[in-house]
Amino acid sequence: MTRRQSRWVNVIIIALVIILRLPTLLPSLYNSDEGYYGIIANDTLDGGTLYRTAVDTKPPGIYYIYVAVFKVAGKNNLLAVHVLTILVVAATALVLRRIGARVGDDWAGAWSGIGYAVFVHAYRPGDTLPANTEIFASFFLALSVLAFLQGQKKPAWGLMFLSGALIGVATLIRQPSAVTLGAMLAYLVYLWLIPRYRSLGHVLAAGSGVVTGFIAVIAGLAWYYQWQGNLRDAYLWAWAFAVRYVESETTFPYVLKRLVTVHLAVMLAWGLLWYFGIRQVIETLRSFRRISRARRSRGLSRNGNVPLSDAGDGSEQALLVRPPCQR
Repeated sequence: MTRRQSRWVNVIIIALVIILRLPTLLPSLYNSDEGYYGIIANDTLDGGTLYRTAVDTKPPGIYYIYVAVFKVAGKNNLLAVHVLTILVVAATALVLRRIGARVGDDWAGAWSGIGYAVFVHAYRPGDTLPANTEIFASFFLALSVLAFLQGQKKPAWGLMFLSGALIGVATLIRQPSAVTLGAMLAYLVYLWLIPRYRSLGHVLAAGSGVVTGFIAVIAGLAWYYQWQGNLRDAYLWAWAFAVRYVESETTFPYVLKRLVTVHLAVMLAWGLLWYFGIRQVIETLRSFRRISRARRSRGLSRNGNVPLSDAGDGSEQALLVRPPCQR
């Protein structure tokens, strides 16, 4: 991929995110979660204590994000929150592009970024457009994967520590993010057992870095809450009650019904649109390329090149005809 193509890929990714999230710049509240986050952020700015004077079942990270935005842009400024969300989604797509390029090639990275920019919005607007926990947690998880891939190849304990710390930050925004830690450790064990690309010592060093980084972030916040006096309240609301709430709704019939009636339909509809959309883009690019080749061929003919034949793939072979030498 040329530099010019690379720049255009970045432009396309950013443009897609901005276009698909433009409705969030209108004065609106996209779901009740944003209201909860805003109320708790306002209470915290007024001197309240999280999980005591205002409570919810989400981890504290999302409230601190709203607190930071409200402190800079003013209370209840959801427009500023939505602008920040646009930047975070675009940044996540660009990080995923880097991950795809590292795992595959430049074009794999390009389609990874474009795919995220499109499919992160491929659901009901009330679920995909709000400045919710998934949006911000995904950014830190993408950064953690990029740091992990760079760290486990060098190897670099500091990068592995950073990767684990980023997973910790994502977990403090959305609890299921912690599963990524297990996936990374399983991958390290796989590298040691199956293809044997890494020694046991390397796996232990890399794994300890990831785990240490994760624990450092969680333990740091736990120590702060212990000092503040609300550690038990945070555990009860952000973990114990949250797990019970999920268990009350996550029954097999409920999940199956949601998969069939909602998620399957969305995946099929977007899958068809994505498939035919990609085909149209590819055919359009090919047509531009054929036109460019034809113009170059005509230009060569004017300069003394005579086309001999079409090679069958759109390219032409030409013979340079020179005038006879004059003696």
